[in-house]
Amino acid sequence: MIRKGAIGRLLCRYREEAVLCCILSLLYGALTMHIASTGLLTPHDGLIGAYLGYDNYYRFETAGGVFDISHPFLNLFYVLNRFGFVTIGGESLALGICLTLMTLCTAAGVTATYAYLRRVAGQGRTRSLLVTLLSAGSFTALTLPFTIESYPLSFFLLPLSITVLSVRYKMRGSFGGGTIRWFAFLLGGITLTNVAKPALAFLLEKGTIGSRIRKGAALAGAFSLTVLLIGLLFTYRAAKQGQPENDPRTLAIRMFDFRQGADESVAEYFGHPLLISDLAPARRYEETTLRPTPYRRPWSYIVPLLFLSTVVAAPLLRRREKLVWLLLLYLSVDVGVNVIGGYGMNEAVIFGGHWVFLWPMLLGWIYRSIPRKAYRPMDMAVFLLAAVQTVHNLSVILLRLHL
Repeated sequence: MIRKGAIGRLLCRYREEAVLCCILSLLYGALTMHIASTGLLTPHDGLIGAYLGYDNYYRFETAGGVFDISHPFLNLFYVLNRFGFVTIGGESLALGICLTLMTLCTAAGVTATYAYLRRVAGQGRTRSLLVTLLSAGSFTALTLPFTIESYPLSFFLLPLSITVLSVRYKMRGSFGGGTIRWFAFLLGGITLTNVAKPALAFLLEKGTIGSRIRKGAALAGAFSLTVLLIGLLFTYRAAKQGQPENDPRTLAIRMFDFRQGADESVAEYFGHPLLISDLAPARRYEETTLRPTPYRRPWSYIVPLLFLSTVVAAPLLRRREKLVWLLLLYLSVDVGVNVIGGYGMNEAVIFGGHWVFLWPMLLGWIYRSIPRKAYRPMDMAVFLLAAVQTVHNLSVILLRLHL
């Protein structure tokens, strides 16, 4: 009998996840191809842009290569695409490769959420699929497959990191310093502030407060040094090309331009990423693009309020469960940076890629805390909510194609 290889063993062990990821990739891929066929993803004379105007990649290619301090490691992807894929096959090939990667990342992120519900929260297959729909049908998840940005990568790596850390904790009683550091570097390289999310797991480990803080500080120092070295490389490149506007020091100062408070934090940050209101043209960063409009109907607030209720209920019902607190620590970084700090609040709908998967994960723990007789009514409520959310979000996305 031929011994199975490592990939074969993995596929056999995680066959549910593999099948789900393939199905989601096809569904998200079909939507992505339809959006791409409209020309909305190449709005700048054939150069790659974005449906919602999040054009970090476009700015990189037109500015001759700049250091994006918010996404330090992602610069390497921009370079590979600009001077690799585009050089070899032109903008059309580069667009196809980018969209394929974004679609796969989004599908894999939803799959990682399903895996968490199955392997960490201990839910059955049907219920795990049902609850995962709250993330899969969110406005953020439906738009990430055709958004060439950092967020699809974060949407995949963040739930993956939570699942891996949680499974390891269940098996060994520890998150593991090496696992924490690996995900912190990976996530922080994609989006700078996300380095704090896995690092906060040190606070839940055993040991004195001082030792846990020292571990986190050492991780932050090592990561900062890595970012500094990459920044120096781009500083040298900007000076050599005579482009002072692309100097990382100048770009770091410009980051504060993205600081903007919200008129309605609950709707803008916790509402639109899950259930969009409508999209309308708005002037953002020297271009006209689509942005969410304010909620007009009171019932629209049901979704963000349900999410916030879940955030409150989960730790009350499972206050001794460290894995629940890990989810809340991940969310606390986004609340601190975006809602309280105001950074990127006018891009809140796409920042949802950093947290929308937390809703089904927290619900998984609530299911474990309620009586069995309450399962069926809760299942019906989740199904109705997920169906309405998905249909509404899709209708808004597709409606914009005809305007």
